[in-house]
Formats: sequence, structure tokens, C-alpha cells
Amino acid sequence: GYKQGLSASCVFAGLAFSYQLLKGKEINEGKFLFDYLKLQNTNLSAIKDGFQSSSNMIIPLISIIAENNGFNVVAPISHVENAIDNGLIVLSAIDMGNCYHDIVIIGYNKDDGNENYIYYDTVDGQYKIVDASDVGLYFIGLKSK
Repeated sequence: GYKQGLSASCVFAGLAFSYQLLKGKEINEGKFLFDYLKLQNTNLSAIKDGFQSSSNMIIPLISIIAENNGFNVVAPISHVENAIDNGLIVLSAIDMGNCYHDIVIIGYNKDDGNENYIYYDTVDGQYKIVDASDVGLYFIGLKSK
């Protein structure tokens, strides 16, 4: 599966994996990182400590980058299940204690009485399940144009 190349690039790796899922083509996360740097008129050091400090900052940035690369963006998403049922994949973040980690939600289940999200983790290239209550900060839906 797709794995991110840089330690602080999970948002861009999530966009690259989403591109692969929705468009059927591979693209390197560096393309999205470069788009971000151009938009911010900044350099790589600006993201070394992460930039997911608030949904007010991340939603517009991801939305612009995604739209410029052929995605339809629905943000913010208030009901992940409805978004998934309507054919969107959802970018979000897991609170890791000292930072947030971006994930790509591709499904959900409620089999055990709890609501869980099925997501792809670009760090290790694995599909995983997480309790919905552990996911947040932002929810951005993506669909191919």
C-alpha cells in the first residue's frame, strides 16, 4: 500500500492515497506538499512541527489543494457515515497526544454497538479500525470530479 515518505507529511500522503483511490493513478505526496508551499509562499521548515493546529486553518488549505488537483470537496463534513454512503472518502485526524495524525476514512461499522471508522494509515500502509470518538479536529469529504 501507499506509505508516506516524510514524517510530517501525513496530510499530503492522505491526499496522494485519496488520488490513487478516486482517480486510479499514483501521484507522489510531494506534489501536494509543493502545492501547499506555493499557496503559503513558505518553505518546508514551516511544517516540520505540523500545521494541524485548528480546523479553521487546515480545512481551507486542504480544500484548495484538493480542488486544484481534480477533487470535489465537501467540507466540513458533519456526518461521516452519510458522506461514505454518498461515495466520498473522508480526511480526518486522530489525536496522538502530542500531535494530530491525518487519516483517510474509507468506511465505517457499528457491529459491536460502537461506531468505528475504517481508515487507511499512510505511516505503515495499513487499513485499520478506530473508535469514532477518537477521530476529529476536521472532516473533509473528497470525490473525484
